Amino acid sequence: MASRSQTPVPISSDDNYTPELEAARVSASQGSLYSSPTSRNSEHRLAAVDAAMLRLYGGSKTCVITRSDMTVEAAHVVRRATNAEDLTLYEYCLGIDQYMLYLDSRRNLVFREHSKLYVFLTATRLMLDDLVKADWHGSFDHKKWLFLPDAAALDEAHHYVTDVLFWRKHPGSMRVQDFYMKWPVSGSHDYRFIPIAGLEREPITRERVLYDYPYRSFPTISCHITPLFAIIDAGIKLQNHNLRDLAVSYSEDNEEQAELERKLNIVHKIWALFTGAKSAAQNWSKSLKRPRDADDAEKSSCSSRYTTRSLPRTSGGNTDYGKGSARRGRSASKRSSAGGSGRQPESPDSRNKKRRRGDSGSESTLTVNAVLRLHKGYEGEHPQKRIRRWLAGQEREV
Repeated sequence: MASRSQTPVPISSDDNYTPELEAARVSASQGSLYSSPTSRNSEHRLAAVDAAMLRLYGGSKTCVITRSDMTVEAAHVVRRATNAEDLTLYEYCLGIDQYMLYLDSRRNLVFREHSKLYVFLTATRLMLDDLVKADWHGSFDHKKWLFLPDAAALDEAHHYVTDVLFWRKHPGSMRVQDFYMKWPVSGSHDYRFIPIAGLEREPITRERVLYDYPYRSFPTISCHITPLFAIIDAGIKLQNHNLRDLAVSYSEDNEEQAELERKLNIVHKIWALFTGAKSAAQNWSKSLKRPRDADDAEKSSCSSRYTTRSLPRTSGGNTDYGKGSARRGRSASKRSSAGGSGRQPESPDSRNKKRRRGDSGSESTLTVNAVLRLHKGYEGEHPQKRIRRWLAGQEREV
């Protein structure tokens, strides 16, 4: 198995977003609709948003679908509520190191027009490239429409996932280009708005032009969504649909129908690569001796570092970016439940013995895996923070 320390994403990268630590999913009794986090109240953050809006849009916020400047909210293409098993699958198929898939990224965020049924979400400057209106947010989460990349992007994504899966099976082969470098956050991609179901009575008004269902003449959408995130979303939504019927209903002529059907089939093939790799992805996760807990799905939608680097946690309750709540979620629940488990606390001698056994007695190979093994007690902490802590400990012992 190749080393997991190869993803060149610096800890200081601006490609992340810190959501409010509040409930992010509508209860099961209200259906499967995923609701984005509620708004931030911090005045300085709101001021930063206004400044970024002025810089990027000349002071206006516009929906990527309707170009309206009405209330908009941020939404994720790949849901923040994605369960733990699927997060591992996506990391495996995209060639990303474990726990290094960032869903709170401009690559995965768009803005959509907001209606009174939803809560307005204030954005950070990291989320201001693509804006969508919020009644379209609800229909997107209800699987009524999708973003379809152009043919070149689909072919490129298909080849990339195929190459990644080959590399996963043959670790000694040449590694494919890093996901985050292949699709940089500064890139822009073209998409078609494809209705799936339930929008028959929903016209779209865009820049004073009315588009009726099925929106055949709707213009191309350019935004910063990474094609593979759009493909993952589309693959999930298209599973129970007849692709030919969709192509017929959307297309004006046979040539356009054939081209659209080809694109939808590529999406289907790429998603089949993902679903076919589920077992291999779980074995890969287990081989790293750090399996993602099943309850990480809900934790990650609120505060987990597994989908955002914005809040790397420390045992002292601080973060690399300032003070914050101390290690919420899975790590805290483990500590609180440990007292009632019947386990005896370790003596100082036993801890020292374990520490001595962990030392190599020679120059240690400093990798993220090594730090994870040496500091299992800091589960919520970012690997780079563990490396600095590990180095400090080595200096003290010398």
